[in-house]
Amino acid sequence: MTSSSPRGGDPSSVPRRGASSASRSDYGVALQGVDPPADFAAMVREIESLDFGHLWVTDSSLHARNCYVYLTLAAVNSSRLRLGCTIPRTRFAIGLRG
Repeated sequence: MTSSSPRGGDPSSVPRRGASSASRSDYGVALQGVDPPADFAAMVREIESLDFGHLWVTDSSLHARNCYVYLTLAAVNSSRLRLGCTIPRTRFAIGLRG
């Protein structure tokens, strides 16, 4: 009789408690749209070459430029990064006080 893991297959292939099975592509990087476009594009290419999986661009009306322009720039300069826009929590607080 052989033992099998809940996921099927060889039980020794199941990660032990505390062991990380995450790869770098499971992680992402957040950037602000404050750099010149050429510098931002170079950072996007470097992030992708380092095997990160996600790129988030902050949307801030206070100091960052238009996040959608920078997301477009990221899309042109990457082939597999998942892209998203993040809004800092402070933006909501400012909107509620106004």
